Amino acid sequence: MRLLGGETNDCREPNLAQKLSALGFTHLLVRRGTIDDEYFATRAEPDGLRAVARFDDGQVFAVTEKMPVLYTAAMAGFEPREHNAEWTWRWIATEAAWTIRNTSERPIVTTLDLELSAFHRARRMDVLLDGTRLQSIVAEPSRRSYRIGPFSVMPGTHQILFDPVDPPTVVADVANSRDRRALSVALGTWNWNAPSGRF
Repeated sequence: MRLLGGETNDCREPNLAQKLSALGFTHLLVRRGTIDDEYFATRAEPDGLRAVARFDDGQVFAVTEKMPVLYTAAMAGFEPREHNAEWTWRWIATEAAWTIRNTSERPIVTTLDLELSAFHRARRMDVLLDGTRLQSIVAEPSRRSYRIGPFSVMPGTHQILFDPVDPPTVVADVANSRDRRALSVALGTWNWNAPSGRF
């Protein structure tokens, strides 16, 4: 048994089963009375996870996802995860990054679909791979999907950088709120795509 932590400390993260499979996890235990328990209880089983046991103090899911060819291994620079009845997201302020891994032994040509929502107004954001700009997106306040690529990812570990070009806005400056966070763009779910479909 291993405890989630480090790269894997967010049970509400989109595509969690891919990461668990890549890290060698076979099961996920969700404790009763936690935020994660509340989240799982109000939604259908996530792709790649199957409920196999229920106890008074928790629920066990089997990881059924195959080893991913390409996956998002870690996230840095994001605000803590939030969710409502419709979706889950993490805010970007000025800059945030992913660590991604190509687990194969060959370059992969892929596209990346990102679910985004800009705070307060449309905002431009550059997306970079290992320091090279892949694309510039203008994210709208309404939540929708944006496609990056196609682009090639070499075997091994790489960094995707999300760099909002426009400065963030303090929530309390534009809304009836005490929230003093400076926000730019919210990132929801994402999908890595091969030419023939999703990985």
